[in-house]
Amino acid sequence: CSKLRNGIKSSALIELPEVLCIHLKRFRHDLHYSSKIGTRVVFPLSGLDLSPFIDPKASVEMTTYDLVAVICHHGTAGGGHYVALCKNWCNGRWYEFDDEYVTEIPESQVVNVEAYVLFYKKSKELADRNRNAIIAATDSECFESDLMQFFVSRRWLH
Repeated sequence: CSKLRNGIKSSALIELPEVLCIHLKRFRHDLHYSSKIGTRVVFPLSGLDLSPFIDPKASVEMTTYDLVAVICHHGTAGGGHYVALCKNWCNGRWYEFDDEYVTEIPESQVVNVEAYVLFYKKSKELADRNRNAIIAATDSECFESDLMQFFVSRRWLH
């Protein structure tokens, strides 16, 4: 009692979302001053594996994510402009959405941006395997493979 002791704080995930949003702290606000944090953040385009952060007691199958979109902020804490970089799921190419302008960009440009928000979805290969299992388990015509373009959470099926 009444002594300083070293402590350890840990967190573990028990469930993972279909779409993972990672909001990076890019602004620092002090009492009278705000500034933008420009530290470079390295993030993967594919294969973001969250398995090291899963609680050992949790039964999570799919732990790998692929990047599908990035929001970037250009400017300062006092003002600026937002653009979105998004991957087209039909052709696999990246596009920059800047107000009314949409421009195709190389993948190499995506990893070099000053990201503000990252959007990941569960990896396609793993999601396809689960999607096919759902299709096989149902007799409904609504779940035909050409109509089933997105992974449907088990929660929505009940």
